[in-house]
Amino acid sequence: MSRLDTFERILIGPGIEAAAGADLAGRDNVERIPYLFFQGYHPDICYVLHDGRPLDGGLATYHSIIAYAAFICGRTEEQTLELYCEDIFERLGYFESWAPARAKMIDNFESVDLDIGQTFVEWCRKGSFMHTINHPHIRCLRDLAELILRRADLDIVDTSLVPHDNLMNGPVFPIYPEIGSKLGLRGDYTFKRGGGYQCFSLAEFISDSFLAYRGNPETVIQRMFETQLSRALPVIEASR
Repeated sequence: MSRLDTFERILIGPGIEAAAGADLAGRDNVERIPYLFFQGYHPDICYVLHDGRPLDGGLATYHSIIAYAAFICGRTEEQTLELYCEDIFERLGYFESWAPARAKMIDNFESVDLDIGQTFVEWCRKGSFMHTINHPHIRCLRDLAELILRRADLDIVDTSLVPHDNLMNGPVFPIYPEIGSKLGLRGDYTFKRGGGYQCFSLAEFISDSFLAYRGNPETVIQRMFETQLSRALPVIEASR
């Protein structure tokens, strides 16, 4: 914290200020920036906790609401695999997730006087712009940096060049084909682990997830996903 006075400008995300114990009130060089969080492509992603911490499962700490609900309902891995279909997605409201996810994202940025409405449109025109619900493509970070610089009336280098997409090195959660088709995108069930380009199937993802749940009893879903889980449980139970 002693270095804060040496910075020309401070960019900080939600919750970081309180967690770090930093008092930034009264500073005119602070930019509070929301996280790039978007569920429109991945309405099935959730976080599962064990002893209050995110549980590593099938794909780092990213879990599937369907897989987690199926495990709770006592489904086998083979039965769970059959749940990834258009009918289940429809009943879970996955096809209606885009509009509210878009509105929430834009509202979050408007709350700090950043208008990303047109920028969001441009992102969508180039295909999917998220690797997971909280890992955007590098072009999104580039564009966000430009918006911040413009708001601060600072010089901008006008170029189409972007840095290497380091988040691509992390885990990548697929856009399910049934969801992709509704959005005009090509979807698949190919998952990618972090730290390399090792890909694996939905069946392997479910198997790894169940292994994590069996080895870590008394898990709970993160609070922000409780409503989605409550909706999924009766749907999974009724699909027997």
